[in-house]
Amino acid sequence: MENGLYKNDNGSLLYAEIAIYYPDGTIIYVKDYENSDKEYNGWRWFSTREEAYSFFGVEIPDELKK
Repeated sequence: MENGLYKNDNGSLLYAEIAIYYPDGTIIYVKDYENSDKEYNGWRWFSTREEAYSFFGVEIPDELKK
């Protein structure tokens, strides 16, 4: 299980476990989004990797399948 923030980047999911650092100095902390429906710039909280892939309609790559 990989809970955290996920973002769909043209069919590939990006994952953040602790924080996201933007070049303008903005920092998005995963803990501030935990178990919520809040979204920032396409980043959303999911309890599991499978939930994120399903939500975004992206197939889980073979190397990430259990």
